[in-house]
Amino acid sequence: MSVPHALLGLLEQRPRHGYDLKRLFDRYFSPDHPLAFAQVYSTLGRLEHRGRVRLDAIERAEGPDRRR
Repeated sequence: MSVPHALLGLLEQRPRHGYDLKRLFDRYFSPDHPLAFAQVYSTLGRLEHRGRVRLDAIERAEGPDRRR
């Protein structure tokens, strides 16, 4: 299964943060070869560019906004 398809499958259940997607991908699809955070975020960026996902910024009281 490709990384984009796996991430889309995980996102179909509910909105998730990139950290959650990486953790779940590693657990279910590739426990012996963990996915790099950079690959998660670059894949999400490509999926957003193609109109497959929408990234939302989450406002926080402190620190930078998180994207979901």
